[in-house]
Amino acid sequence: MDGSADNTMKNFDDFKEDLGMRESTGDYHCVNAWGFMGKYQFGKPRLWDLGISIDSYMPADQTPAQCGKVILTVEEFLLDRTLQDKIFKLHVIKHLKYLRKKYTQYIPIYTESGLVAGVHLKGFGGLREFLKGEDNEDGLGTKISEYVEMFSGYDLSDL
Repeated sequence: MDGSADNTMKNFDDFKEDLGMRESTGDYHCVNAWGFMGKYQFGKPRLWDLGISIDSYMPADQTPAQCGKVILTVEEFLLDRTLQDKIFKLHVIKHLKYLRKKYTQYIPIYTESGLVAGVHLKGFGGLREFLKGEDNEDGLGTKISEYVEMFSGYDLSDL
């Protein structure tokens, strides 16, 4: 629960807005020093995984014939709020599916939303390290435990 007076649980829309505020102060046009983009601060590799190639980004182990991606410029991506929100939802759904398959023993301890936020910050490798006791951090010094705690308790069961 979020501790509010009406004691209602926050939902996915709240999670999306709160995480977007934490990542970029809600700025759909934000690009940080490392090239992470948009309200949710996606990198080109994650966008690739979600079906979007930014400025023809392609992993080294792929060939153009394997692409099948929507190709956008950074500017096109930053200007499309609806796309950013849709991609974020797909991002969360994919993380939840994997968490529910491989990390079910941790969900009662940390909550799904907390674990999803941790993965958003540091990826599944960072989450695995965290669950083994290493409180790793991103390039700005944000610890994964901060995200796991800050974003715990949101109801993502409808995704």
